[in-house]
Amino acid sequence: MLAVFYFTYEPAYKNIPKHVWVVVGDLPPAYIDVQDNPNGALAIEGYVMEMEKWVNNVLQEKPVDKLIPVNVPPEKKYAKALQNRLKIIKEEILATFENELAFRKP
Repeated sequence: MLAVFYFTYEPAYKNIPKHVWVVVGDLPPAYIDVQDNPNGALAIEGYVMEMEKWVNNVLQEKPVDKLIPVNVPPEKKYAKALQNRLKIIKEEILATFENELAFRKP
């Protein structure tokens, strides 16, 4: 399961974006910047890219403290499970949004 929501809210601090994408489902939840990802497909792609950095660092036993937060310990079993889900997202979901993904900013 995968869901993407667009949120507009009043942040408690300055320099915090008022608009974010929230990605949830059978995978770690995360928020994704709207400014760099102007539609839902790009938000999913951005999510996958950030989570892949986490997966790669865990599998290579590198630190993850400066990467997107993930709600599981940085252990290889979790990284491999997430890697499998990300592969499905890329092959089964993102592959169907070619037009929307063309809006990526250079």
